[in-house]
Amino acid sequence: DRTSIFGILSDRQGNLWAAPFGVGVVKFDGEKEILIAEKNVLSNKFVRALGQDCTGVIWVCSAGGLFSIKGSKAEKANFLPDHVAARSIWVDGDNSLWIGTSGQYLYHYKDKKLTHYSDSNGLLHNHVHALWKDKKGNLWIGTGNGVHRMKDDGKISNFKYASGFCNDYIGSITEDRYGNMWFGTDRCLVR
Repeated sequence: DRTSIFGILSDRQGNLWAAPFGVGVVKFDGEKEILIAEKNVLSNKFVRALGQDCTGVIWVCSAGGLFSIKGSKAEKANFLPDHVAARSIWVDGDNSLWIGTSGQYLYHYKDKKLTHYSDSNGLLHNHVHALWKDKKGNLWIGTGNGVHRMKDDGKISNFKYASGFCNDYIGSITEDRYGNMWFGTDRCLVR
């Protein structure tokens, strides 16, 4: 049986978390696997991304919304609108959450306040597939219509027409130790 894994995370305690598509979330502690798929919470919610905050909470992005896992208990986050499908996540050093969505652009949750970023802020697409905060503090936003960069002041610029991009779909982002940004598309890798 072949299973697609869309989210993976190594937590601060050394556990490995994986999100097999359509299954829920699996935690592996080095000896045993624990399936976290509480009825009507994570079961068959099509998990796409995982993150961990500094308090140890695991955050789960899925078609059913955003969920938190504390221990083995999963709960739906009550600060996002009910209809939002969470697609990607970045947990900031200040413990705030950046949440990319499928169809609802980008949310930032900090100090119990939710801010929504959309086309009115400069995003060119409402599906946010990947997020990464670089060493300089810029938030990189991978969408279905190119990559965007948000500076500390909240200003968003896009690189849709930058040379070297073989495709507008940006599905993954990382930064190397030299400060180079890498973008994965479904056609090529871009630096």
